[in-house]
Amino acid sequence: MLITTRQLEIIRSVILSGSVTDAAHQTGISQPAVSRLLKDCEQRIGFALFMRKQGRLQPTSEAKTMLPELNRIFEGVERFQRLAEELREMKTGSIQIATTAVLADTVLPRAIELFFAARPKVQITIHNMPNYEVAERIAMDQVDLGLVLSPENYLGTTIIDLHKTELICIAPVGHPLATKGHVDLEDVMRFPLISFSPTLPLGMTIDKLFHLRGLRRRVAIEVSQSSTALTMVRQGFGIALVDPFILIDADLTDIVTLKLTPSTPISAQLLIPHHEQLSRVAKTFVKSIHTAVANLVASKKI
Repeated sequence: MLITTRQLEIIRSVILSGSVTDAAHQTGISQPAVSRLLKDCEQRIGFALFMRKQGRLQPTSEAKTMLPELNRIFEGVERFQRLAEELREMKTGSIQIATTAVLADTVLPRAIELFFAARPKVQITIHNMPNYEVAERIAMDQVDLGLVLSPENYLGTTIIDLHKTELICIAPVGHPLATKGHVDLEDVMRFPLISFSPTLPLGMTIDKLFHLRGLRRRVAIEVSQSSTALTMVRQGFGIALVDPFILIDADLTDIVTLKLTPSTPISAQLLIPHHEQLSRVAKTFVKSIHTAVANLVASKKI
């Protein structure tokens, strides 16, 4: 027994209206076609669905029993149609983002604000983690987008540079280096250094920088986040070599930024799965990220 969705629609319409004429009008087919579909359906299921009483079709007890299930079916169809429309207009959906903490705190909120202005119902899930874990999630197709701060290349991902900049040195106001404008590694060696683990990409970059100058990095306080390094510098515990992104929303009244020699490039990068086609809503969010970064550059925050 095979009952089509069209036949179910006709049965429900006749039950609710009690009229072949009304059902034909509601479903957009002729009265004879409605009658044929009903007759065919009754033959297929093996029992009557309607009986005529006082010129109208009255549903049998079996048909009345079917009505709640028919309502659930067509309510589901209506929900599906609304969902399809929302997806077409990109008013709903979800985006999974893996990101390093500094970009989660600075770039990402600005991108989300731009994106939500037109698509507030899209769900965004943010996973904070180190750079290498972001790359792993992207390579394994576990998230849609990744944001990292790194000069590294990652296998299994497509890398898009969002903004290229350089490491800087930060020191507390009143520090002996504060008036220099720029510092070299020999200057840095003279003071307690707040820096990153050599297992982290930024720590490896700084280690390589010292090694190329024949120097050995000596760390007074080891941290894993740029925000922690900023706090330690602000407390006067030393100086730090950091990415400029950490200063985007920072209060700089008690911090001095110094140009570092030699210059050491660092990039904010967007990672996407190498072989995965991004959803339309994810592609739109990528545009919001680019706009957010462009606005930061235009306002000279980075």
